[in-house]
Amino acid sequence: MIKIHNLSFSYHNRRVIDGISAEFKKGEICSILGRNGCGKTTFLKLVARLLSPESGSISVGDIDINTFERKSYARLLAYLPQVMNAPSISVSELVSHGRFPYMGFSRSLNEIDKEKINTAITLTNLDSIQHKKIQNLSG
Repeated sequence: MIKIHNLSFSYHNRRVIDGISAEFKKGEICSILGRNGCGKTTFLKLVARLLSPESGSISVGDIDINTFERKSYARLLAYLPQVMNAPSISVSELVSHGRFPYMGFSRSLNEIDKEKINTAITLTNLDSIQHKKIQNLSG
C-alpha cells in the first residue's frame, strides 16, 4: 500500500499540490484525473522520488520512501512518463525494463525475467500489441 499524507509542493512559489492525502492499495487500479497544470504529473514525480515534497510524507506500507535504497525502491515502484519522442522499442521491450532492478550489470534477461515479462503482458492484455513499436501507439 502506498500512503500519501498531507503532501505539498510548489514550483517557484506557486503551490501546485496542497495537503493531499491518499491511499493506494495493492492490486487496485486507480486513475488520477484533473485539468492541465493541476499537479497530476508532479504528484507522480513525488511518489517516484524524482521530486522532494515541501511537506508531508509518502510511505510504502509503513516505511517512508526516503529510507529505501534506490534499487530497492525501483523494485517496488516504476514511473513511466508519457513523452513525445518515444524510443523505437516494442511493447514487450518496454515491459522488460521493469526487470532492470533485478538484473546484474550485463542487463541480460534470464528465463525467470522472460517468464515475468510474459506474465505481465498476459495480465495486462497486451498480447495482441506486444510486438508493436510504442512510438506507433497512442500515448
